[in-house]
Amino acid sequence: MENKLRDKINLVEKVEIVNASSTLKFIIIDYISDENLRLYYNNIDLNSLRLVFKVEDNSCSIPSAGHIYISPYDKANDYKHYAMRGMRDLAKECGISIRKFRFKNEDDLINKIAKMSNEIFNCCLLYCGGIVDNLIKFHKGVIEKPLKEVYDLSKLQ
Repeated sequence: MENKLRDKINLVEKVEIVNASSTLKFIIIDYISDENLRLYYNNIDLNSLRLVFKVEDNSCSIPSAGHIYISPYDKANDYKHYAMRGMRDLAKECGISIRKFRFKNEDDLINKIAKMSNEIFNCCLLYCGGIVDNLIKFHKGVIEKPLKEVYDLSKLQ
């Protein structure tokens, strides 16, 4: 299952499946390598770009997601006192519905997780300027301004 997910999800670094019980498991999808996690995120995995899917019986939800540093636009306007924004919040602003879903079999689960992960990750890419390398450079002030223009998620809708 891990290899199938790794093949279907764009730019994923690590897929981990944790079996909590016979009916409950967690699928952790991480977009940041362990080396970059130590360099840019103070080795705090919740600050990383990651999604956690909770699979229970025939339903799946996202109880936890990572964070991304605030863009200069948000820092100047709505989020003056914050350092990071949640990936779930960015996805909701992009119009992605994050809610519990049901699946029929393992292939259906893999397809739905891959689709949702790719949509959320693309939303984070747009927030950082649309370039994959910017996701890491954007953090810790390596890129102080967006490359082309100020990236406001309200322009996407």
